[in-house]
Amino acid sequence: MRRGTGPAGAERGAVMMFVLLAIVLIAGVTISVMQVISADSAGGVESLEADQVFNVTQAGVHYAIGKLQATGANAYAGETVSIFNGTKVLGSAAITVNCIDTGTAPPCNGQYATYRRIISKGTLPVAGPTRTIVAVVQSSTQGGTYGICALSSFNVQGPDATYIYGDIASNGTISLADTGQGTPLIYGDTNTPPAYTGKATAVSTITCAATGGCAAQVQGGVFPNQGGTICYAPPLPTYSNPNSTTPLNIASNTVYTMNSVTGFNWGDVKLAAGTLNGGSNNCLITTDLQIQADPVNPNNTQVVQMNTLQMPSCTRLVILGVGKVDLRIGATTGNDLYVQGPMGGAANGTRFGVTINDKPNTPAPVPVGQLNVYLYSSCLPPGCTCKINSGPYCAGLISHTSGNATFIVPNGSFTIDDAQPFSGAIVANQLNYTGTNGYYLNTTGLAGTASSFNTLRSWKDQ
Repeated sequence: MRRGTGPAGAERGAVMMFVLLAIVLIAGVTISVMQVISADSAGGVESLEADQVFNVTQAGVHYAIGKLQATGANAYAGETVSIFNGTKVLGSAAITVNCIDTGTAPPCNGQYATYRRIISKGTLPVAGPTRTIVAVVQSSTQGGTYGICALSSFNVQGPDATYIYGDIASNGTISLADTGQGTPLIYGDTNTPPAYTGKATAVSTITCAATGGCAAQVQGGVFPNQGGTICYAPPLPTYSNPNSTTPLNIASNTVYTMNSVTGFNWGDVKLAAGTLNGGSNNCLITTDLQIQADPVNPNNTQVVQMNTLQMPSCTRLVILGVGKVDLRIGATTGNDLYVQGPMGGAANGTRFGVTINDKPNTPAPVPVGQLNVYLYSSCLPPGCTCKINSGPYCAGLISHTSGNATFIVPNGSFTIDDAQPFSGAIVANQLNYTGTNGYYLNTTGLAGTASSFNTLRSWKDQ
């Protein structure tokens, strides 16, 4: 008999078959279990990475809010930052900060000047998921309607009558001389609702020399000894002028245009006086400096740099196009800007910040916020005497001139003398008025003054 051909051999074969089937079954179950475990493990890793990148992205938003809270960071436009847990890098957040109405980088102007949109995109050190959070925050601290603001002292000196339409403020004192005009110096807005009340607010004292005191001089009331900080100066942008020693002299009764061909960087720029009709003190022909801004995009900014700018009688600064102009006048001492119109109260004399449509008897100032002028000089009395009608003194002087501009003079003294009228906003270390036929605040506060972004308006996880 051969082995395995009987009943015993058949039984052994059946057992072997059962064992093989069991092994196959166990292997299948094992593989399935391992696949489940692997899937759970992969899902756990993905879930962990998703949580990590979300936390990194949120950290980017909170970091941006912290930067916006810091004084001097009110023009913060974002950056890419690494997020750490101790010394371990968890990931990075690419932060962008822009204006909610235009989508451009700060400073922001107009109705939404106190808002910022923060976009934070988080990534991990290794390839993995990304996350984006968009938050809109609002500042509860800004210049408010204080578009006419002094960092140390605000002085109405006289002797000429002064008419200021706007709220005024100072981080130090406010002093209002008796100009003898018999009417208020500071006026509120007559529109409904009013954009400003014509008030005076100071961290320290407010003195009013006229008969009747402050009630007679300040239409909206006075608020002295407020403490804290009221006025904020936007940070001076970087001044990097490769042609700072190249002068530009513009001949009388001619037009010079700064554009991409002639260049936007100069040293001392001087305009010769135009032709004055001596009988009426009106300008017959003007000497013009024209600056070419973007011709079609109002959100584009053209940076113009020069060492100093002097504009005597019958001269004009004309902005061409619709884009913004960022005029940086960079001398760190002495007089940066001197604009002196014809004497005698001529209403059609020197112009600063007008369009090409400006005519002798029909002023055409640029739109609100189109022209921002930065003065870098630290010229302050007594070392830098601020006189009027006798030459270039102070860090900046506007006299017998009409137009529209925003002036930022954080280090020096700025003087307004007999504006005819002039509109815009000013922040200066020391701000002096020696007379004006009408200075109008036509902004809702100085560009870039927002600094305490502590109100969350929206938060969107994308």
